[in-house]
Amino acid sequence: MNYRIYPVYLGGRDVDISTIIFRHAPGEMMRMVIGAYVLQDENGEYIMIDTGAPSADEIRKKGYGLREMADSVEYIDAVRAIGVDPEKVKLIVLTHLHWDHAWNLQYFPNAEIVVQKRELAFALAPTPNARKSYALTKQIGGPNWVKALLQIRAIDGPAQLRDGLRVFPTPGHTPGSQTVVADTKDGLYAFPNDLYINMKNYSENIPTGSVNNVNEWYESHEKVRALGAKILLHHDPDSFKKKVIG
Repeated sequence: MNYRIYPVYLGGRDVDISTIIFRHAPGEMMRMVIGAYVLQDENGEYIMIDTGAPSADEIRKKGYGLREMADSVEYIDAVRAIGVDPEKVKLIVLTHLHWDHAWNLQYFPNAEIVVQKRELAFALAPTPNARKSYALTKQIGGPNWVKALLQIRAIDGPAQLRDGLRVFPTPGHTPGSQTVVADTKDGLYAFPNDLYINMKNYSENIPTGSVNNVNEWYESHEKVRALGAKILLHHDPDSFKKKVIG
């Protein structure tokens, strides 16, 4: 089975390079975006890889000041423009449960949501420094994904989800992050979540500024490199230059 890939651009802004490159001296600005992906199989079925961030208004109200974007796009409008009927979506893969990857699930009432068991456990009781990333503050009001808890299937390790579509754990950014791998007519593509914020992390073999565990990051990085796949990221603007891939 070969998949067609639709990058979903949700907006961007310039951030300090220390956010992107581990232990880099601050002072230089780099572009960082927020995005997600839609896969379409040969039968026309759509599969979501992450479900984006809150609306621009919600981002402001919930206190994510560093993530406000001048050119913000609403996630549900963007996926509908591709041709997605949210109520017909049967599968969503969440690379991890941070607020900018696991929002908007209320639009997909009939989808099974696949997440790593380790990620689900950590998201419910994260370390204090990670609470805001998982939306666990009073101002934010809690994570959006909890509303879809009955749809979640927690998996433990690598899994074949569909013909030509699989996942495997790649901790480092979060304890339970996973990478999605899909076959396309243009070859193998990998979606390594926020293991890399920018392709510099991948090409220069250096963690991100938001790394959770450096040792796990390097182990995961070697697994991704061994795939020999083309890489698409959720925060690198270059990953969103094409409207359709494959």
